[in-house]
Amino acid sequence: MNIQSRLDLDEFVDNFKNYFARTKDISMLGDDKRHFEYINELAKYDFILPTHTQDLTDTINRLTKFATLDSSSIFEIVKIIRYFMYLKSTNFSNLLNTWFSKILIPKELLDITYFFDTKKPEFKDDIDPKLQDIASSISRLKRDIISTYEGILQSSNLREYLIDRQIYYIDNKECLLLRGGFSNVLKAKVISRSSTGYFYVIPDKIKDITNKIGELTLKKEDILFEYRKTISKTLNKHLLFVKYINKEFDIFDHYQARVMFAKSKNLEFILPNRKSKKVVLNSFKHPALKSAVALDITLDSSIMLITGVNAGGKTILLKSILGAVYLASFLLPLPLNADKSDIGYFKEIVPILDDPQNIKNDISTFAGRMVEFSKLFNKQDILVGVDEIELGTDSAEASSLFKSILDELSVHNKIIVTTHHKKLASLMSSKDNVQMIATLYDEKNRKPTYRFLEGTIGKSYAFETARRYKIPSHIIDNALLLHSKKEDNLNHLIEKNIELETDLKKKKGFLNKELKQVNKLKLQLLTEKKEQKQSFESLISSYQTKYQKAINEAKEAVKQKSSKDIHKQIAVANASLSKITQKNQENKNNQKNTEFKVKDIVKYRNTKAEILSIKKNKILLSCEGMKLSVSPDDISKSHSKEKPKSIISYEKPKNAFIKLDIHGLRVNEASMQIENFLNDALLAGLEEVYIYHGIGSGILANFTKELLENHPRVVSYDDATPSMGGYGATVIKL
Repeated sequence: MNIQSRLDLDEFVDNFKNYFARTKDISMLGDDKRHFEYINELAKYDFILPTHTQDLTDTINRLTKFATLDSSSIFEIVKIIRYFMYLKSTNFSNLLNTWFSKILIPKELLDITYFFDTKKPEFKDDIDPKLQDIASSISRLKRDIISTYEGILQSSNLREYLIDRQIYYIDNKECLLLRGGFSNVLKAKVISRSSTGYFYVIPDKIKDITNKIGELTLKKEDILFEYRKTISKTLNKHLLFVKYINKEFDIFDHYQARVMFAKSKNLEFILPNRKSKKVVLNSFKHPALKSAVALDITLDSSIMLITGVNAGGKTILLKSILGAVYLASFLLPLPLNADKSDIGYFKEIVPILDDPQNIKNDISTFAGRMVEFSKLFNKQDILVGVDEIELGTDSAEASSLFKSILDELSVHNKIIVTTHHKKLASLMSSKDNVQMIATLYDEKNRKPTYRFLEGTIGKSYAFETARRYKIPSHIIDNALLLHSKKEDNLNHLIEKNIELETDLKKKKGFLNKELKQVNKLKLQLLTEKKEQKQSFESLISSYQTKYQKAINEAKEAVKQKSSKDIHKQIAVANASLSKITQKNQENKNNQKNTEFKVKDIVKYRNTKAEILSIKKNKILLSCEGMKLSVSPDDISKSHSKEKPKSIISYEKPKNAFIKLDIHGLRVNEASMQIENFLNDALLAGLEEVYIYHGIGSGILANFTKELLENHPRVVSYDDATPSMGGYGATVIKL
C-alpha cells in the first residue's frame, strides 16, 4: 500500500487528476518556488481550458523513425500548437506573458493547423481543389441514394413486401427490411436476416451508387496520404520543437489542473518552507472526512505524542499532519487557511500505521514493527508517523524500548506518535523536545469532541467508548470492579488536569485578545500624539513667520521719509496682524463648536443631525435616516432643539465621486478624506466606490481596511480586480 492510500488521500488525488487535460503523475519536476509563482499568477485569470489530449510519447517515437502519422496523431500535435497560440494571444501578466512569448512556433507548423477541422481529426476539404471536387461528388451521390430510396419505397409493386418504410443500418450500410419473394419485383442483395426471418437487402441501384462513393473515398485517402506524408516530414524536421512544446504543455497542464481544482473545491495553495521543519496547520480538514472539525495544530518539537480517548481523533490528527505535508510537497491545493499556516520541507514521509503481521513470511505484529523502525536509523530530515506504537508486545517493556527508539530517531527527524501507554507518555513528557497532545472527551454527552489540548496526557475512556459502541452494561460494570483503585485515581488526576488546562487556555485566549486590543489603542494614541505635535509645531512656525513679517513691515515704515509712505507701510503691517488675529479667532470658534455631547442637535452641511456617539476625533451622526461618521470640524451647533426627522428625500451632494485617491497622504489626512468621501457617496446614493491607496509599505492599505471594517454603512470591501488597480485599490459596497 502506497503512502497516498495509507493517508486516505486516494479519492482526493484521483478527483484532482480528473482536471488534467491528459493523464499524468501528480509530481512536477523543477523549482517548486517558480511553479508556485506561476500557479498563483494563473489563478488570477479566467481562461479557456485545454481539451482532452492524448500522450505524445508514441507519436514522437514514430516521428523519430520517420514514420507517416495518421490524422489522429497529427491532430493531437495540432491541438497543442493551437492552444499555445491562444495562450500567446491572451492578455496575461508579465510572468506568464514572458513564458509564452518565448515559445516561438515555426511558420511551417502554424500552417499545418489550418489543414484541420477545429474539433475533429479530419482534414478540411478546402485545402485542395481535388478534395473539394470529391466532397462535392460524394454529397451529390448521397442525395442520389436518398432520392433512389424514396422512389423504391413509393413503388406499388414493392408495397406488399415492405415490413415498414424505414431505412436500416446494418454493418454501417443503408438497407431495407423485406419479406421473402421480394426478388420478383426488386433486384437487390441480401446482407442479413432479422430475428423474425425477414431480409435486410441493398437494392442494386443503391449498391452502384455506394460503389462510386467508395471509389471516390479511396481517391480522397490517396490525396490525404500525401498530405500526411508531407506533414510528417515537416514534424520530423521540427522534432525538437515538438518535444519542447509537448513538455511545456505538460507543465501548463499541471498548473491549470491545480488552479481549477482549487477554485472548484475552495482550496488554497501553500509552498513548503525549505528552511524549516515546522508544521503549522490552521483550519485544516482532512479531505477524506465529509464533516470534519477544523484543525488548528502546530508541530514545532522533535516528537509529538498524542494520547487520549479511543476513537477520538488521534489517528485523524496524525494522518492530517502527514497528509498536509504530503499534498503540499506536490503543490496540491489544501483545505486550510494558507495565510496562517506553514509547512516545512521533509525529504521523506514514513507512515507506520498498519499491522505488519504476515503469516506467509513468518512476521508477527511486533517483529514487523521492528523491521519498519530498523530502516529509519540511517535517515535524516524525514517525517515519521506511528499509530498505536505499543502494538504487539508487553506494555512495560515496550515503554522503555520505544522511549529509547524515539530518542534516537528524534535527533535528526520529526516523529508523530499515538499511544495509550501512560508509562511511555510519562517517560516522554519530561523531555523538552516532546509535545504532549491529548484528545478531549465530552463527559456530559459521553462522546469525543475531536478537539485537542496541548501540554497534557489524555485519558483513554475505554469503558465509556465500549458503552458508546453497545457493549452490554454488565460486562462494563464487571470490568470497572476489576479496575484498580490506583489506576482510577490516576485517571481522575488526568481528568482534573485536562479541565484546568482547558480553563487556562480559554482565559489565556481572552487575555491575549484584550492585550492585542490595548496594544492597538496604545499604538493609535501614540500615532495621533505624534501627528498632533507635528501639526502644532507647523502652526507655531507659520505664526512666527507671519508675526516676524509684520514686525519687519512696521520697521520698514519707520524708515520711510514721507508721512504718506509711513502710513502706507503701517497699514500693510496692520493688515497682516489683522489676518493672524482673525485666524486665531476662527480657531477659537471652531474649538467652541467641537464641544459637543451625545444627543446634541447639530448642523452638518445644510442638514440637521443628532449626535449618536463621540469617539476621539470621530462623531457618529444620525442624518436623515442614515448613520454618518464625520470629523468635528465638519459640523456646528444648531440653535434648534428639535430632533431631525428621517425622510427619504434629501439634497444630494454635487461633488460625489466613485473614486478617491489618497496616495501620499498621512493617516489623519486620509481618515478625513475617506470619511467625507463615504458620506458624500451615501448621500448621493452610490452603491459601489473605489479608494486608491497604493501598495507601498501597506500602512495606508491596512488603515483604510481597518476604517472600513468599523464603518456602520459599509456592507463589504475587497481588493479591486487587476484592471481596476489590484492590491493597490479597494472596492467598497455601501
